[in-house]
Amino acid sequence: MHLRGILAAFSSIPAILLIILLAFLSGSCKRSTEPIKIGFVGGLTGRLSSLGVAARNGATLAIEEINASGGLHGRKVEMLAADDHQDANVAPEALRKLHQDGVVAVVGPLTSSMAVSVVPVSNELQLVTVGPTVSTNELSEKDDYFFRPRPASKVLAQRIAYHMRIERYLQRISVIYDTNNRAHTESWYTHLKNNFEGYGGQVINTVTFSSADTNNFTELAQTITGAQPDAVFILASSIDTGLIAQQLRKQGARQPLFASEWSFTNDLLQFGGKAVENLTICHTYNLLDGATRFTSFKTNFIERFNETPSFAAGHSYDATRLILAALQFNPDPARLKQSLLDMPGFPGLQAHIKFNRFGDTDRKTFLTTIKNGSFALLE
Repeated sequence: MHLRGILAAFSSIPAILLIILLAFLSGSCKRSTEPIKIGFVGGLTGRLSSLGVAARNGATLAIEEINASGGLHGRKVEMLAADDHQDANVAPEALRKLHQDGVVAVVGPLTSSMAVSVVPVSNELQLVTVGPTVSTNELSEKDDYFFRPRPASKVLAQRIAYHMRIERYLQRISVIYDTNNRAHTESWYTHLKNNFEGYGGQVINTVTFSSADTNNFTELAQTITGAQPDAVFILASSIDTGLIAQQLRKQGARQPLFASEWSFTNDLLQFGGKAVENLTICHTYNLLDGATRFTSFKTNFIERFNETPSFAAGHSYDATRLILAALQFNPDPARLKQSLLDMPGFPGLQAHIKFNRFGDTDRKTFLTTIKNGSFALLE
């Protein structure tokens, strides 16, 4: 319709109705051009910040890429980030604040303990949250608003227990775990112990500590070495895993070391040094993947942030792209949960991601070790 025709049409409308119509059209135009807000929540400060910062960077890259291609339905995507300080009292309030600020979904949290604390709020607000690196079994098979693009820890625990007992012939192991991320570590420990002993091995002693306290890892290492295990499994952050390994070696321990995926960052190499040489981790992230999709991501990430993308960065990139793909399919935030569940599958960086009805997924695992100060695949 030409402008004259539009004006003629408007001229026949009563003044009060015309005002209402123009206000509606003005509001509609404004809404259609406002950015789509995606939230991020994770530990961005403190000793565990390397995990949160890497994940935030992965999410940032995904958003920058879609904005460079025109955004979603002609609208730019904006990220609002919140620091949960790795505090179970702070994380739920951070989620509420993001919701008040208008986010349609949240990437995060990063650790299992934080995820357990925010899921009730996520359900209350009906706000989709995608935890890129959360592995606790406590959130498995629940009809809620929580999703994760990686399997629960029971899958990784079973694989590495098999590797330790059947492939490495280890009989007696000791375990060290951090109670400050209990939702991750106790869940991991339970499945590791059950599987390892199911294969005929024995967990001969277990030592706990809290990363929230000042710790004497020397005493902890002495307790472990005194038991004379065939191997030691550490369930802790990358920094604490590296420091514990240092103390174990200083106490003369020469047994092979194993750790959970929580420690799989460059901080492990930095704080562990030679003490973590040959340490083995079971993971869902292959840093040495030569496939085009991953190498392109890796190159772009290094160019943007001047560092190699850790598993937190890669999984967060996938989590963000999953949300964006679902919104591309159906832009209605109220339908986002169902859109994610209805997706026939999503081509992630290293896996075809398909959620079951509980928002859980499965994917291939990798055994990674440390050789000459760098991560390397065992298989």
